[in-house]
Amino acid sequence: LQEAAASINQQGVRVLAVELDISDAAAVAAVAQRVIEEFGAVHLLINNAAVFMRGHDVCEPGDEVWDWLLQVNLYGTLHCLRSFLPHLQAHGEEAHIVNTGSISGFVVRDRKNGLYATSKFALVGLSEALAHDLRDTKVRVSVLFPAAVASNFYEHSAQHRGELGGPNLFPVTPEATANGMLPAEVAARLLDGIR
Repeated sequence: LQEAAASINQQGVRVLAVELDISDAAAVAAVAQRVIEEFGAVHLLINNAAVFMRGHDVCEPGDEVWDWLLQVNLYGTLHCLRSFLPHLQAHGEEAHIVNTGSISGFVVRDRKNGLYATSKFALVGLSEALAHDLRDTKVRVSVLFPAAVASNFYEHSAQHRGELGGPNLFPVTPEATANGMLPAEVAARLLDGIR
């Protein structure tokens, strides 16, 4: 995180790098306040944090696994919305919220990723409802639906999950995902889409 912040800083852009557990509503609210104090008005909120679990039948994992995944993938976004949306509305200027979904939140294939897909379908519903709620404001809402993105998503999710839910059946990124779109390309397309 600090390496990424330093790289951005070298380009002459002010950055605030904060490690945050978005499943903790109070921590998210504190960081939102810090961002407002540091930068003033916020015009773009991108909710991109997520965790992943693959390899189990959808009803197999216990509530503790579902809670872990939903606390990040759904409630984490909700915490960010609750903490930042009042600020986006208060300044009266145009603003945009992007919630990162997934192709898995649009169509479910036989990939044994039902927990993740369920969380992303819920995120789409949340985003559509929010867009309706904000239709008469200057705040717009989009959902980003990336397919395979070349990242360490599998590995990072496995590290965060630890032993929760039993053995990790996909401890490394499958080749099809590893060969996916580069994160920079996804970011460029995202920015083109909201301009």
